[in-house]
Amino acid sequence: MKFKAFLSQDSVNLLDKRFLPSLDKIGRVCHLYLTREHAIFLHNLLSGDGVQSVAQFKKDVLFRDYRISSQNDGRIAFAIDVALLHRALRSAQTIQLQSNDATTAIQIKLVKKLPAGSRNPAPFLTFETKGMRSAVVHDVPISKPLSRADIDQLQTALDAAQDLPQTLVQVPDLAQLQNLVDRLKNVGELLMLAITQYGDLHLQVSTSLITVGSEFRRLRVLGLQADPPAEDRNLSAPTRTEMAIQRGEALSVQVSLKHLAKSLQCHLAKPDCAFYGITPQGGCLTVIFQFFIPGTRLTDKSISFHCRLPVLDTGEVEIEPKNSNLGTWAREIRISLLPPPSDRCPPLAVLHTIATSGVCFRMESKRSSDESLLSSVYSACLRENKTAVASIGEEEVHLVAMSSRRNIPHHSCFRGYTVAQGLYNSCLVMLNLRCLGIVFDLDETLIVANTMRSLEDRIDALQRKIGSEMDPQRANCLLAEIKRYQDDKSILKQYVENDQVVVNGKVFKVQSEAVPPLSDSHQMLTRPIIRLHEKNMVLTRVNPSIRDTSVLVMIETCLGRSSKLPNC
Repeated sequence: MKFKAFLSQDSVNLLDKRFLPSLDKIGRVCHLYLTREHAIFLHNLLSGDGVQSVAQFKKDVLFRDYRISSQNDGRIAFAIDVALLHRALRSAQTIQLQSNDATTAIQIKLVKKLPAGSRNPAPFLTFETKGMRSAVVHDVPISKPLSRADIDQLQTALDAAQDLPQTLVQVPDLAQLQNLVDRLKNVGELLMLAITQYGDLHLQVSTSLITVGSEFRRLRVLGLQADPPAEDRNLSAPTRTEMAIQRGEALSVQVSLKHLAKSLQCHLAKPDCAFYGITPQGGCLTVIFQFFIPGTRLTDKSISFHCRLPVLDTGEVEIEPKNSNLGTWAREIRISLLPPPSDRCPPLAVLHTIATSGVCFRMESKRSSDESLLSSVYSACLRENKTAVASIGEEEVHLVAMSSRRNIPHHSCFRGYTVAQGLYNSCLVMLNLRCLGIVFDLDETLIVANTMRSLEDRIDALQRKIGSEMDPQRANCLLAEIKRYQDDKSILKQYVENDQVVVNGKVFKVQSEAVPPLSDSHQMLTRPIIRLHEKNMVLTRVNPSIRDTSVLVMIETCLGRSSKLPNC
């Protein structure tokens, strides 16, 4: 794949003064998605957690002499640190201005270079400031470019993020709204936001001691709109909003004030106006920023920028036991993802095995509905044999869909388990592929057995991890670990194919060893075994007559070196 273009002075100012500061406030790392016609900055579209943002530019707005080619239909995408990108852009601009050379231009391109202290080349987004007398290069590290499958997934998420709410209201002053949100953050963490078809925007924060709210009325409305009933004129703002929701002329969602404050940082991009809307059934809160062609009131269709805020369903469920010490996180359980389905074991069996504390809590919806987001998650978990996952620091809360004891239709019921981050997915992969790593911890002796399949999977996983690792030192550690696994795989492959291995020029052949029977009813087995004492390694077969059951067993007698072994 290839990408090369030149940045114009206007595009440098557009990114440096407006968009990159705004994007940096939303998140440190974003995806840069390049197509034949557009350059798009994307936040959180693949993770689904946090504020999602999409800043899209037509290629002519940012670049000239734009050239791109790839095997993915002319599409390239990669993760990049926004702060590093901004720093490189500023540095290149400074050199360009100091050169006093009218021919100086900033070229941007994708390259592969060999980082210091590394043996493998890594991808970079390079800024080259070229003039008649000098050229200065700035390399910004990026992740490994996304595969075709990942790009298709990114494009699908981008298409889904383009869905517009049926009703949009224009916020007259973003600075005023930001000041209000900053004050509300001192009251609570959750904000109830309602938008009516009459052009009303209602904000409210409630705690056990106080309720504080504000309302913007008679705002400009785009899309579906209605005239306010005359009888609502003398009612309070909360009452008017509640009646509008009951009539189907308003939508209400609960969002995190931190997310809303983060989205308001987009005013650094200097939009000409902003619109707020709620997608059907309260799926998310959408903020759309509009830009005008300079000197006119016409929309600049070459630039688009919008954010999507996840909504919270707080207060919709009951948790038992009520007197349990679950911590403050139990007040806001936000589902971030649904892991892959479990093909061989029910999720309940897997979690009951790996969760050290067993069932932490039971959770049931307060009301029965087949249209709520919680009901959709519940149905998906039952249908696809999945769990719903919420992250809490270094642990994960897995919600397992269960049948309710009340036997009420459209009633969601879950059991909650807490496990270490990534442990459930690791177990699921090994169970689904039947490639469990075997670990025995016998006092100060650690025994680890791997098959060809488990070694290949570990190598593939580490290679993918290297692709997204930006720290050269950590990348070198990962490369060393891959080298150890590759050496083990080479030795196991020799054993499987030839019944012998060559180590340091020395040939070791299999020796038949009798295995004592477990009881009088069992027959004695004879296994083909190779013992490599210098490597603390044993090669054998689970079933002596089937070569595919060959395993490589590592024996460590010093737990201080166990960090070199794979974590199963």
